[in-house]
Amino acid sequence: MKALMETQYFKYFVTLADCLSFSDAAKKCHVSQPALSAQIRKMEGILNCELFHRSKREVQLTKEGLQLVPFAKKILQEIDDFSHQATSYSQPFSRRMNIGVSSLIARTNIFERLMKLKSKKKNLEFEFMEESASRLYDLLKEGRLDLIIRPYHNDLDDSLLTTTVLEEDPLLCCYPLGQKNTFKNLPFICTPPGCGLRGIIDDVKRKMNFSVEGPLFAQHVEMILKWIKMGIGWSLLPRKIVSDLDARQEVETQEASPKASIKYCAAMFRGSYSDAFFKEFVK
Repeated sequence: MKALMETQYFKYFVTLADCLSFSDAAKKCHVSQPALSAQIRKMEGILNCELFHRSKREVQLTKEGLQLVPFAKKILQEIDDFSHQATSYSQPFSRRMNIGVSSLIARTNIFERLMKLKSKKKNLEFEFMEESASRLYDLLKEGRLDLIIRPYHNDLDDSLLTTTVLEEDPLLCCYPLGQKNTFKNLPFICTPPGCGLRGIIDDVKRKMNFSVEGPLFAQHVEMILKWIKMGIGWSLLPRKIVSDLDARQEVETQEASPKASIKYCAAMFRGSYSDAFFKEFVK
């Protein structure tokens, strides 16, 4: 059975199973047709079972062959993953980084920081996924993301994580014009549970002595600001967002009291192949 550990057997088997043609499979594997046929025969001999029915007209998988195809594909995928993993340790900037971000990150300088790093590490590639803050943490735990960038919340206080604050932005109380002193009579406008901003607000509401029970929910800060301008309610928003959306002339603002801020952080699991990237990114 040791001979089966040679990758070429699985490669030839899977390619022929997909093509069901010795000539087409031989071309894809860059070998001669007789050589491919001989390797398949040798594999069948080692396994002591026939993998393909052969005739002059067609090639078909046997019942045993059909059942073994998924296993062979999994073995090839794991060999490929092993190779990529090993390369990631020796060449940490030569792989694609799967990065999850929350929507609030769009109005920070974090993307510029990433692109600056990419300009220094020419082989580095990014793949971004936007999700809610809580969903990003789940995807990181599932291994579907290498790194997440989102507002800091205590769910990231995990001993297995490396977490670094990248930027911090004060929270502003935003009121409709002329209602700065009567804002407590208005409903609070908030993002839904699971969003990064909502987590921060839940943390500071007791300090500021207000409630978000039965608030108005909006998915995006643009909608929150629009509702404030219309006099529907008030909210807490990061100063940079208010400034970037040029809303200061249409809503009244003041810093939250006691002071509160939103912290944008990067998080990844300790000891992963992304360590070198993380250290370069956050420094």
